Amino acid sequence: MSKKNKNAVTKFEVNLRPVPLGTISLNDFVSSKACDAALKVASEQENSDEKAFAFLCSYQFTEICNAVCVAGRPDLLDNEEFQNYAVEFASEIVSTHFIEMFMEVGGTISNLLAKTEAQEGGV
Repeated sequence: MSKKNKNAVTKFEVNLRPVPLGTISLNDFVSSKACDAALKVASEQENSDEKAFAFLCSYQFTEICNAVCVAGRPDLLDNEEFQNYAVEFASEIVSTHFIEMFMEVGGTISNLLAKTEAQEGGV
């Protein structure tokens, strides 16, 4: 009898595009708990470019996780190795497409961060 490795990751194909061109619209992301987490991480950054980068990485990470679920592998979301890979991959995608992504969603990011920072500051 052979043992199966429960942690083995097989290759599979996902349909993935840089945000906001993927399957999760900006409006859907903005109204999600993932956006709340993205805003928290982004608001901890020092300058506006870092804030936008952090927000876009979180948005892209969510897109990656969604694509993995659609591909029939939601089990990977609990896998730490996959999570680390997905974070690195999201960062790569955002680094490569930052200007295009920011031009599409920059106004929304700025408004959300201003609102978040105002709430945190008690203004």
